[in-house]
Amino acid sequence: MKVNEEHSSIRIGTLRQLLGFILAFVLVFGLLSTAIAAESATATDMRLQSTTGTVSLKNASGKSVSIRTGMKLYSGYTLSTSSKSYAYVSLDSTKAVKLDASTKVQVKKSGSKLELLVSSGKLFFNVSAPLSSSETLNIRTSTMVTGVRGTSGVVSVEGADSSSVDIYDGTVTVNASSGSVTLSVTAGESLSVSGSGTASTELTASDIPGFAAVEIAGDESLQERIESASGLDVGAVVSGAEDRLASDEAEAEAAQAALDEAAEELNGGSGQLP
Repeated sequence: MKVNEEHSSIRIGTLRQLLGFILAFVLVFGLLSTAIAAESATATDMRLQSTTGTVSLKNASGKSVSIRTGMKLYSGYTLSTSSKSYAYVSLDSTKAVKLDASTKVQVKKSGSKLELLVSSGKLFFNVSAPLSSSETLNIRTSTMVTGVRGTSGVVSVEGADSSSVDIYDGTVTVNASSGSVTLSVTAGESLSVSGSGTASTELTASDIPGFAAVEIAGDESLQERIESASGLDVGAVVSGAEDRLASDEAEAEAAQAALDEAAEELNGGSGQLP
């Protein structure tokens, strides 16, 4: 009788140990799954990586938001840069964009579908790995929508009804907003889209603006991609990157000074617009 009781006690103890092990396993697995899910959920978060100069941020309601390095950018947020000011946005580890000076961009996100609305200025984009079949990254202006999958280049807004895209490596698809025209732009090409139509030209190293050139100069893998895909003189881009940026900034400053002077003369020296 005592033997049976001892066997029963052993079985109960073993069962308790087994249940304890199962519960511990479930707890650890649950915590691990939560961590993995959290990491996956933030993989395509848009974050303000850094800023230089004067940069402003507004939420979807138009209210100013305090800027912090690494902060998450929610759908509807709008970034604006002043003269000699730049902003870097990371979409995940393989997607990054840089706002040029005097640029305004609104970010939008719905799941894995990302969109950047450029209303003024220039935007440099660098997608180092092709997007998955479930992802989209569109860069929209008033005249076109550029679908990016794995490439680098610059989108520029040149006026109320004119914009362009320059491609440094890879290929993008561009849809003109004025109609059903869909065009493919590949490495070493530039496409302009305006109210009067489209025009395609061949890029040269001198066409790369300074704010993008300094990013290329600091990324050897990007240099290799561009040189291999487009045949552009990357060496010239790298060696003259800082000078080109300084020249672009000086040119923009001179243009703004001329506008300010014209406005002042128009208003009899008051310096204020009517």
